[in-house]
Amino acid sequence: MPRGRGGGAEFVRNDIPVSPCSLSRGTSNCYCREMGDHVHHLIPKEEGGQGVLDNAIHLCVRCHDFHSSPLKAADQEMRLEESESNGQGFFIESPRHRVARRHLSSHRPTRCCDQHGKGTFGDPVKTSLIEYLRSWHTATAPLKRPNTAKVYLSLIDTHIAPSAIARIPLQSLTTSHLESFYAQLKLKPASVTVIHAIIGRALRTAVRDKILTTNVARAVEDRPRVSKDHGANARINCWTATEAKAVLALAVTAGTQTGAFFTLALDSGARKSELLGLQWSDLDLDAGTVTISKQLDDDDPVTFGVTKTKRARTITLGADTIARVRAHRKAQREQMMANRTTYVDHQLVFAKEPADQQAPTAALGTPCTALTTRYFAQIIAAAGVRPITPHGLRHTTATLLLGAGVPVQVVAQRLGHSDVTMTLNTYAHSLPDAQRDAADRLGAVLSGRR
Repeated sequence: MPRGRGGGAEFVRNDIPVSPCSLSRGTSNCYCREMGDHVHHLIPKEEGGQGVLDNAIHLCVRCHDFHSSPLKAADQEMRLEESESNGQGFFIESPRHRVARRHLSSHRPTRCCDQHGKGTFGDPVKTSLIEYLRSWHTATAPLKRPNTAKVYLSLIDTHIAPSAIARIPLQSLTTSHLESFYAQLKLKPASVTVIHAIIGRALRTAVRDKILTTNVARAVEDRPRVSKDHGANARINCWTATEAKAVLALAVTAGTQTGAFFTLALDSGARKSELLGLQWSDLDLDAGTVTISKQLDDDDPVTFGVTKTKRARTITLGADTIARVRAHRKAQREQMMANRTTYVDHQLVFAKEPADQQAPTAALGTPCTALTTRYFAQIIAAAGVRPITPHGLRHTTATLLLGAGVPVQVVAQRLGHSDVTMTLNTYAHSLPDAQRDAADRLGAVLSGRR
């Protein structure tokens, strides 16, 4: 069995060096014995097996940490003699060692063992962060929207897997590791926030399953954050009435489907996934209404899910919107007849047309997601207006409605907000003259002018 001197020597277990115990200050060679939850190290004071036993070092197999406690004075007088190894690297017990064994057996459990007994300390695992994240994603993906699961997996594979933090053992991960990782990401705060949410939720599951004792992600303070001021984002991410008119005029000339999409989006204030998930059965063009009860969760395979608020809403449409949607339906039916052997009919209002087939596998009739990506960017560039996101169409609708004096309750119902408070908090900037108007009306009542 290899030996080492004190002051930094390595411990030995089964002839394999083990990191020195921080509490024993690098005592000399140890002889290991497995007893229950601990590996007990009998450490002679001197080399050669003839020294005085001065410490009992306990390697907890639960937490992989060392614990040290001095033996009683009576035990210190007991001298140890080295015996032949049993082939496993363990010290062979002789009658002289029974006193030491009794002392070790009566050793009070350490704090980590107390934690394990109470179910607050996890069994040791060698799983790295990336291994755990992938297994967690596989287990939880069926519980998420398909598109959300795809986004999570993409972020894990693209940004977490190539990083140094991915290889850190799960139980060695610290808050500082996470903060350093976030600081190195060259992403927008919104993307960093999603990555942080992925890691935090995975670690929360590990705590629940008693693999970890704490979720280190909860203590993260230094990371890019998305502003909680929803109104600030809505002010920036929307068009004026002039800009919206310019976009609509250009969209109409780009094709019946593009014109219908932008017109319906600005008229209804529907979310992007709600627009892409619309089917013809959701529209009553004779009554001039659209019922939004679902959204597109995934385009391959085509999968629908409930809306964000899990509630359906019916919206009355304007005359221009109804006319453009009718024109689009007529053109779509003609394309279906011309491509009836290859068209996959999902009854979608906004479906892929021949011009949208950038790849041979792009089936006609499947969701036309290009309306919110490639075509959206092209229309904005051609119109020469400020770039906004597809969600900005929804902000534009709310801002213009409130600016036109439409009651906030009506706007909230149109947008599908569960509470008017959300509408007010997000679009209060659209009511700059509301306080002045209120003061003028109250003054007129109190003065008797009306």
